[in-house]
Amino acid sequence: MMTLNIGKEVAALRRMSTQELQAKYAELFGKEAWTARNRVWLVKRIAWRLQALDEGDLSERARRRAAAGTAIGVIGSMRWWPG
Repeated sequence: MMTLNIGKEVAALRRMSTQELQAKYAELFGKEAWTARNRVWLVKRIAWRLQALDEGDLSERARRRAAAGTAIGVIGSMRWWPG
């Protein structure tokens, strides 16, 4: 296992152009071409992937629990506004 300094990696990602971030995303996620232009989203996704590769990804059980929690959180945060 390589030890990654995620702070340094994120700093380097923030200095990249959108095209460089798209290429890095494609490299890490195995996508041929990625057209996302949202720099903040690309930096977050790439940083997450680098960390997952370095420290190990979530188990399938953890993924299911996170997905269930997200769905409950979204529904629970919805408000009814009188029309």
